[in-house]
Amino acid sequence: MDLQKLQIEWDESMETGVNLVDQQHRQIIESLNTILTSEHRVEFQEYQKLLKRFSITLMSHHEDEERIINSIDPENLDAHKRKHQILLKDIIAHIQCIRHAESAFSFFDLRNDVLKHLQQDIDFFKSQ
Repeated sequence: MDLQKLQIEWDESMETGVNLVDQQHRQIIESLNTILTSEHRVEFQEYQKLLKRFSITLMSHHEDEERIINSIDPENLDAHKRKHQILLKDIIAHIQCIRHAESAFSFFDLRNDVLKHLQQDIDFFKSQ
């Protein structure tokens, strides 16, 4: 599978209208694209660091986003937290598969899970 074809290109339709969230979404996409273009091009330990950095970026984003949601729509915070927990659980499972070279589809699933969550964020923030 040519993982470069899975790269995500940021465009204005992905903006939520919340500067911090948009900035972090761009970072998440850049990190994911780096993972997709680095397989077989960097040493295994470096690749592990990229995967870990991606996870940390995602967790940090979730913390910030939950704080923002709590300030503008606290009633939806628990539902959004649950989405974050599911996403993080799925991301960790994909990363484990990738680390153990179990499936090229894990890259595809990882990418799609990230895109799905970005769309949920876009829909949420634009509805506020």
